[in-house]
Amino acid sequence: MKRLCILATVLILALSIVSCTAPEQGGGELKILLLADFHYDSDVAAISKVLGDIKENVEYDFMICHGDIVNNSKDLVAGFFRVFDEHAILPPKYIATGNHDYDKVTGEWVLIDMEYKLYQSFELENRDDILWLVLADEAFGDPNIFSEEQLSWFKNRLQYAEDNSLIVFVSSHWPMPGTTEQSDTEGYHIEYGDADLIENMAGFENIQFWFSGHTHQRIDQQTQIVEKDGVVHVNLGSILPTRNKSSIPEWREIIIPNFGSRITIKDRNSQTEEWFATHTFKLKSALLK
Repeated sequence: MKRLCILATVLILALSIVSCTAPEQGGGELKILLLADFHYDSDVAAISKVLGDIKENVEYDFMICHGDIVNNSKDLVAGFFRVFDEHAILPPKYIATGNHDYDKVTGEWVLIDMEYKLYQSFELENRDDILWLVLADEAFGDPNIFSEEQLSWFKNRLQYAEDNSLIVFVSSHWPMPGTTEQSDTEGYHIEYGDADLIENMAGFENIQFWFSGHTHQRIDQQTQIVEKDGVVHVNLGSILPTRNKSSIPEWREIIIPNFGSRITIKDRNSQTEEWFATHTFKLKSALLK
């Protein structure tokens, strides 16, 4: 009898260890908020409305901002981050620099004195097959300028991803030309930088998503998620209703599961505090196999 009790105890302990260490197949996910165009100082109340909605109603892991956090002044940066503090919300973990993120007096990047990097890449904590690239507009007054250093870095990161069988997600302020609504309104897109960026992308098939801001268009339009040359281009509207073409503070959330190939993007209206659309995609690595 004593021997049976010992064996039962050992079996229970073994089962406990397995249940603690084995991952839950199909369980768990990473939720990332994708926002664009705060333009801090234009309408602080509107920004507070969005952050209040997020604080009270949205569960997420971190946030990526797709440019234009302020209106061309380093003096506004402290106020931008103070609004996050007032709502007890962590500020964006990554920021894709936009054309309004340069000081109009000095021409300097407004975040130059902070820990943010001008452009960077990161891998997700919950899976090992995705590489995320965050790009930067690098000149005040000349939209979509990419330095030779950034272009070289971009191509090297794509090569690294290809060599390691990683799928690439890209965040930038400007949409690529010929993709989402109003992406072709400024003729200097191709002339200044996009042509260089496209040239450095040539031959790589591992980019799946390209997220952008800038245009302030309503995200409920079908033209705001467009697939071109194997890349899904997703525009994020604007959280600032006074600058949004539709006067609606909108943004998106991407949900990336720990396991499996189903990627979900949800659309939110912070004025009504409602999710109003859901889009699902199959991860490209699953499609390429």
